[in-house]
Amino acid sequence: MVLVESWLSVILRLLSLRASTPGDGVLKSQTIVPPTITPELSRYVEGMMEKFAVPGLSLGIIHSRDQIIEEYGHWGIRSEDGDEVTKKTLFSIGSCSKAFATAALGILMDDFSNGRNVTALPPSITKFSYDTKVHELFPGEDSDWKLVDKWASSKANLRDVLGHVSGLPRHDLSYTAADSPKDVVRRMRHLKPTFELRERFSYNNQMFILAAHIIATYSGKPYKTFVKERIFDPLGMSSTTFSAQEAERSGHFSQAFTTDNRRIPFWLADIEELITGAGGIISNTVDMNKWLAMLLNDGVDPRSNLTVVPKFAFDEVTTAHYIVSGKTDNPSFSVNGYGMGWARFSYKGFDVITHNGGLPGFLTTVAFVPSQRLGVVSFINTAIAPTVNSAVLYSILDRIAGSPPDSVPEAPRTVHPVVQGVPSTLSLEAFTGTYNDTGYGSIAFCSSASTSEYCKGVLSDFAAVYPDQPQHNRTLYAAWPRVWIRHVRLVHYDGNSFRLGGMTLFPNGHGRNHTPFAERPGEVDYVAEFDVKDGVVKGLAFYGGFAEDVEQPVQTGEGNLTEIADVYFRKV
Repeated sequence: MVLVESWLSVILRLLSLRASTPGDGVLKSQTIVPPTITPELSRYVEGMMEKFAVPGLSLGIIHSRDQIIEEYGHWGIRSEDGDEVTKKTLFSIGSCSKAFATAALGILMDDFSNGRNVTALPPSITKFSYDTKVHELFPGEDSDWKLVDKWASSKANLRDVLGHVSGLPRHDLSYTAADSPKDVVRRMRHLKPTFELRERFSYNNQMFILAAHIIATYSGKPYKTFVKERIFDPLGMSSTTFSAQEAERSGHFSQAFTTDNRRIPFWLADIEELITGAGGIISNTVDMNKWLAMLLNDGVDPRSNLTVVPKFAFDEVTTAHYIVSGKTDNPSFSVNGYGMGWARFSYKGFDVITHNGGLPGFLTTVAFVPSQRLGVVSFINTAIAPTVNSAVLYSILDRIAGSPPDSVPEAPRTVHPVVQGVPSTLSLEAFTGTYNDTGYGSIAFCSSASTSEYCKGVLSDFAAVYPDQPQHNRTLYAAWPRVWIRHVRLVHYDGNSFRLGGMTLFPNGHGRNHTPFAERPGEVDYVAEFDVKDGVVKGLAFYGGFAEDVEQPVQTGEGNLTEIADVYFRKV
């Protein structure tokens, strides 16, 4: 691990900066901030990395008081070749990109308010703000914007959709690499809501694809160009990009790894345009410290004194408008609120504004604590939930507060209850075949007895990755190329109900290791129940797991599955 900032030189410099204010004759001292990345913190980070098998971690800390003081720590490796992580190492920041989208939207609003716009708003909009209703931005009978819930479709404003209270849950399996942002936005009219508008918080990535689509439509330029010109360039974030190819050419891009330390490809390489608003940014600790310094100064870059994010936009996006969790079992934490691209809560008395970001092989935490003039960014190159990054953040705050740390988190585990299920009255082959939903497209399931060329390929890939789990009469298999997964396995557990697991198979390995393996995002884990009428399979319902913290009971043969389902596929 390397400490980049020499704290002895910082302290000596600050001590030398005692200066008098012209005319008042009073000597004023610069505030001396003790180092945050200490040997003790370094040992803590190393222990967390060992516990959770993290290949590499990069930590950036910024103190923005009288002087801007930056600290950098980096541990481990960024590649199969053993290249060490440095402060220049580039990582995907995942959903931490959402804060850039909401800030960019505020910048665009400010352009319209001050006559700098290059396109015209629809006549119905007199003022472009976060209160603007989405349907007003897309007028007309065949507009891009429409939801299943007509009331939500007409009443939802930008604050609602970017605060995750649109009513739509995660429908992340509905889009593919072939989709454009416009395709994803138009498909929302076929996606079932879990809640009514503003009923409760429900995280949804598509709404930030919508945000990028709005910015591209009304700025007259591609979203990533707008963000580069209005945020990256003014802040001097010269290494930050939306392009994996550009990151690769820099020679500093970290490779991505599974929790089993298997290298996987960069997940968004072929879909940069689609995911730009929701999770497309690649950056490092040096550049993210510049972003944090601006945020700690209410949207103004302290180095140039240039307003990057208008004050009204900064206040709107960082204010917790909606409740994520209205209770807490941990006395160290307050209830958790959400603004637009930022969560906000109290930790041991500290007001924390933060967001986590993740995609296969990368996880990021970005946070700032206004009362302490402190910003923290932590990157890791594996997919172990946000446990490690968050633990490092809270450890830093514990040290500032002088309070004992909370217990070290355990590795997250997915545990399914043991169900004493009954067999289906139908053979497994009765469930094979193709199923279709307008919002999700088609999916074709195979059994171990299926003989089509498609099924032979699917079964061969599963057999290569899971040779010790023989294909049997309780499991169905499918290739289903989505953005986040490529394959699906249904394991029977009761009646016509199956446990759905999403994954991406690598039957030929990846990188230097050519042995087969699978990458499994933990959140793709649902209930799948076949709809059987008079002994005939009519359709397939997916439910459970689409919305966070919502317990949905398994419905085995009870009720109308088309109503229960988060998505219902009709058998073709």
